[in-house]
Amino acid sequence: MIKNESFGLQNKTKSVVLTLDDFRKGATAPTEVTIGTTPTISAYHFDDVNDLMTVHVVLPNDWNRSYDLTIDLIWSLSVIETDTDTLDLNIDYVIIDKESTGKGIGRTSTNLTPSLTVTTAKGLAAGDIYVTSITIDKDDASNPFTSNSIGIAAEISLANTTGVAEIDFISGCINYTAKP
Repeated sequence: MIKNESFGLQNKTKSVVLTLDDFRKGATAPTEVTIGTTPTISAYHFDDVNDLMTVHVVLPNDWNRSYDLTIDLIWSLSVIETDTDTLDLNIDYVIIDKESTGKGIGRTSTNLTPSLTVTTAKGLAAGDIYVTSITIDKDDASNPFTSNSIGIAAEISLANTTGVAEIDFISGCINYTAKP
């Protein structure tokens, strides 16, 4: 993981960059592939329903828990898509709290399926890049941020495909607001 930061007038937005090595393949695993010609890069190829990967991140100490988190996932389309091809991603996450009973990995997860349909009818071709941005609500009923919150664990799976939809996961980042 690499930290990037940008400075605004009032708040600092920082990112924790997630490489492919930060993700673990699940029981139904996406296939490891290389894409591109020069350079070639590693990716996880999602083409079957239930292809699954997980990630867990401890956020830096300057994370301001008063603001939502944003997760950006970077994908490359693997095949030429048509207007009727879609990929529906399923994301379950938990906020991890330290020193709090029932607030770790085993707590009830929050599911973000409805907001994560990757629509490929945007004129994108095979090899084009697509970014999925996910907002993690600081006040979520099951996973609110508290003063004991130290990070996030997430499971990302392919819930549905329509047509010949296929996509390669490249990398991502977690964007957070830093304490002043």
